[in-house]
Formats: sequence, C-alpha cells, structure tokens
Amino acid sequence: MAERRRLARRAWALLAWLCLALPAAVLAEPRHFTAAQFLLQDEAAAAAPDRVPALGPPGDWQSVALPHAGLQRRVVPDPQAGDAALAWYRLDLDASGVDDPVLYLPRWQTVGRLAVYGDGKLLYRSGGSAQWSGFNRPVWLPLAAGGPPPATLLLRISSLDGAGAGLSTAWVGAAGELRWRYELRRWLQQDLPYLASAVFLAIGLFALGVWAVRRKESIYGLFFAASVVFYLRCLHYHAGPFQLLLDDEWFSWLTITSVGWLAIASYFFAFRLHGRAYPRSERAMLAGMGALTAAMLPVWQIHPHLVLLAPLAYLGITAVSLFACLLAVWGAWRAGSRDGLALACWNLAAIPVAVHDMLLQNYRLSMEHVYLLPYTGIGMFVIFLYVAYRRYLNALAEAAGAQATLQRRLAERERELEHSHRRLRDVERIRILAGERERLMQDMHDGLGSSLVSALRMVQHGNSSEGAVAQVLQECLDDLRLTIDSLEPAQTDLALLLATLRFRLGPRLQAAGLAIDWRVGPLPPVSWLTPPAALHVLRILQEVFTNILKHARARRLTVSTRLEPAHAVIAIIDDGAGFCGPRQAPAASRPGRGLTGMQARARAIEARLLWREVARGSHFELHVPRGPAQKLTARPTENPDTLLPNT
Repeated sequence: MAERRRLARRAWALLAWLCLALPAAVLAEPRHFTAAQFLLQDEAAAAAPDRVPALGPPGDWQSVALPHAGLQRRVVPDPQAGDAALAWYRLDLDASGVDDPVLYLPRWQTVGRLAVYGDGKLLYRSGGSAQWSGFNRPVWLPLAAGGPPPATLLLRISSLDGAGAGLSTAWVGAAGELRWRYELRRWLQQDLPYLASAVFLAIGLFALGVWAVRRKESIYGLFFAASVVFYLRCLHYHAGPFQLLLDDEWFSWLTITSVGWLAIASYFFAFRLHGRAYPRSERAMLAGMGALTAAMLPVWQIHPHLVLLAPLAYLGITAVSLFACLLAVWGAWRAGSRDGLALACWNLAAIPVAVHDMLLQNYRLSMEHVYLLPYTGIGMFVIFLYVAYRRYLNALAEAAGAQATLQRRLAERERELEHSHRRLRDVERIRILAGERERLMQDMHDGLGSSLVSALRMVQHGNSSEGAVAQVLQECLDDLRLTIDSLEPAQTDLALLLATLRFRLGPRLQAAGLAIDWRVGPLPPVSWLTPPAALHVLRILQEVFTNILKHARARRLTVSTRLEPAHAVIAIIDDGAGFCGPRQAPAASRPGRGLTGMQARARAIEARLLWREVARGSHFELHVPRGPAQKLTARPTENPDTLLPNT
C-alpha cells in the first residue's frame, strides 16, 4: 500500500508539472506572419530616417498575403529610371509573453535598402552593396534590445525603379525557437554555395596542375576555368553587410558575365568527355559570349545600373545553353560515352533550374524559395570527381594490364632466350667436342702416328734392334700420356703442368743417365691455360728434353722458373755437347722439323723461344705470357712433328 501511495503522488506531481508547462510551451511558440499591411509610395527618401510614425506614414494601407512582391521587375529596364520606389510593410505584434523576441526574415529582395522600425524607432538598416546585399541574406534582429518589445514593426524597402521589391513571410518569437530556422536558411542560401565554390576552386587548382603537366588533357584546363568562374559567380550569393572590394558596376559585370562563361566551360567540358568537337558551334559560342562581355563593360556606360540588365543577359545565355545542352546530349549518345552523357544530362537539367532562378529573381515565384543554380555547380563538381576517379581507376587498370603484359612478354622472352642459350650451349659443346676431337686426331696423327709409322718401317726393313724399337714405342707412350694429361683441368696452374711433365718424363730421363735438378718456384695463375694451350707447352718442353736426350749427351740438366713483368720464364740448362737454336744454325742447313713445330706452337700461344750460348751445354728459355693470349688456336699453324726420331 505504501508503495502504491508513493507512485500515486509521483503521478500527480508529473501531471501538475505538465499542466503548468504546456501553457508556457504554447505561449513560447513563435508567431509566423503570413499577412501584413502594405503601402507603396511614389517617392523614396535618400536614406532611412531614424524615426518614423509608429504606425508608418499616412496613406492607403492594404492587407496583403506574405510572401508578397510589392514591385514587379521590368525585363527591359528604363535607362532614365531613378530611385522612385518605396514599399512599406507593417506587422502588428501580439503580446505573447516573450521577454526578448527576435525577428527572423527568410528573404527580402530588391536592388536597394531595408530598414526595420519598432514603434517608429529605427532598429536595423541594411549595409554593404545596395545592389547585391538585399536579395539572399536572411535577417536576424533582436527586437527588445534591453527594453520592452515593440507592438508594431515597420519594414521599409527602398529600391531602384524597375528593379522590383518583395518580402517573404516573417517570424517573431524566442531566439531559441527560431535559431535553427535561421541557421538552416543561411546555410542553404549563403554558406553552402560559397563553401562549395571554394572547394570547387581548390579542386580546380589541382586540375590546373594536372593540365600543366598533361597539356593534351584539355578537360582539366576546362575544369579549372569552370571552377574559377563558378567561384566568381557565387560571390554575390555571399555578399553581406560589408562593402565590396569592387565598385558595384564592376561587380555586377563580373557576376552577370560569369554565368555565361561557366556555361561555356561546362559544355566544352562535356564535349571533350565524349571525344567529339564542334568547332563552328564552339567558335560561335565564344564569339557571342565575348561580345556580350565586352558590351557590358562599365566603361561603355550602356546603362546606369548594370544589375538591371541581368534578366536580358540571362535570357540570352539560357537560350544558347539549351542549344549547347542538346548538342552535348546528342554527341554523348552517339559516342556511347557514359561520363559525357551524365554531364550533358546534368547540364540539361540545369536549364529548368536556371528558369526557376530567373522567375524567383523577377518575383514570379514565392520569396520563400531558394536559388538553386549554385547547386548545379555542386553536381558538376561531383561528376568531375567521379570522372577523375574513373580515369584514375582506368589508369591503374591499364598500368596493371601493361605490367601483366610486360611480365608475360618478359617471361616469353626469357623462355626464348633460355631456349636460344640452350641451343647455343649445345652448339658450343658440339663445336668444342669437334675441336677437341680434331685436335686429338691431328696431334695423334702428327705425333703418335708418325712414331708408330717409323717403328713399323724399322721392323719391316729389319734394320733396327730391339732397343731402338723399344725406344720408339716408349716415345709413343709418352706422347699418348701427355695428350691425356693435357685434358686434365689444370686450373690455370703452370707449376702443376710442369709437375705433370716431370712425372711423365722424369723416369725416362733418369733411366737414360740424366740427373734432374728441379728448381720450379711458385707461379701465378695463367688465365689462358686451356687444354690446347697446355698441350702446346708440354710439346715444346718435350721436344727440348728429347733433343737433349738424343743429341747433347748430357749428364745433368736443370729446370727452373722465374717471373718477369709480362712473362713467366721456364729455363732448361744441360751440361752436354751443346745445341744450337735455329738462328745459330749454319745458313746452308735447314732447321729440323721438331724446331719448326716448336716455333709454330710458340706462336699459337704468343710465347717466345730463346737459346742462349753457355760455356758447356745449352740454355733454353720458354717465355710464356702472363696475360691472355690473343692468338691462341687449337693447334699450331705449321705441322709440328716434334717427336720424329730424325729431329
């Protein structure tokens, strides 16, 4: 029971609070004025006075519905027109219990000034440009200003004759109730177009940078031009109570002509998107807009107030725009360009928007409407971003495709090169095998074959002993062993090659009674020491040992090495009867075939043969180049025949 009583008390307290709060909420509801008293005067004062009668000037006041166009605009202005129009609107405020009411006026429109009076006292006077500050800026005006709120409001609108004048509905109430309406209206009418134009201009500067690098991409240059004129066009939507940097006439010229250049840049942009050009139409549009721009220059003074010529200029620009839009739609449709068709259709949709704004400008629509043409520029900006995004994705796709194609071609080329390299390796292997086969056959024919033929003849003629035949056969074995040793990889080691020669011929020389003094020191690698070159070196040294063994009757021989800057020197010295080289032989005698073969082999490896005179015996030197041999061949150019017994 106690719990129920407690809940009942809370319910009654909530009901009492609602009963007290609801009337206050009803009283706080702002008042929306949809009707007013209107008075039109023939003469306008030079400036709004500080005080007027509380109920306004005497005259024939009429009840009108708001929004109201008190003065209509002339499409063709009168050049002799002056300040001869003054409209008054009177609002009777109802004491609503709001201590600090504010006046919220969505729009007042004219080419002139607005003044607001409360009970005859001046509360507000519009500032800035008289031509451009009175058509798009909502009014937010506190009415009490520290005192009691007025009972009557007077709105005084002075305008140029023929410019027209109009007023939207009015709101009076608490600031908290009306603030969101005012902020939303100001955002839609002023801030959003201006911010969009600023962002548009920033993107246009980026497009200018792209166009500076890629001059063939004219759409980026056109987009930059469109962003500049769109920014200039949107300045008058944001014109406020501050004085303009330009004179009113120059600002009017800039504002009116910018919409035409914006249309041309937009249409040319659409033409370039679908890849079609219309030279004659484009030149005609440029010439027409250029003529209009030049004709409206304030220096010519074709009218005292250029702002009054705006309706005529806009009508001409709209007519040309309709033709250009239809041309862009037709061209994009034929070209099958989705981007071009989207922009062309958007430009075509902007035509009724432009008509809407012209009707609003000329007081043919309610003053509650919002100028929509700036939003078409926002749409164009979005379409450009979409086009740039599409082109960026296409560029990435093309780059990826090109990379894939390049990788595929590279793989194909690698396979082709690998196949060619394999074929070249096969050909090279066949060539090397053929060369080695030919070299071995030639060497065995010239050396081993000749020795065997000599032994066969000796046996057939019966003029040889067993010892002579054994010697010839031993030479054949030495030839065969040296040929086999030359095929072993010596790894450019000349000392290892000499050690192989000592291993093969040492026992034979010692069996013949020769004592060998081996003084071979370390030798650097010789890069050109291939199997054919190694065989040349072995054959030359074998021929020297054979000559010493057969002709010198020596008891001791010394094998030594030394290094010179360009050569490695192999020296062989014996203590026999001596042996004369080819240059020391008598002129009547011809060098043996063995010496001729030695010289041929030395030329093949660019080596030098040298015989020195000593007191007893002979001194032979083989100068082998340390660098690569330039004329190395598989076999000597002359028939060596180094192992014939008659050398």
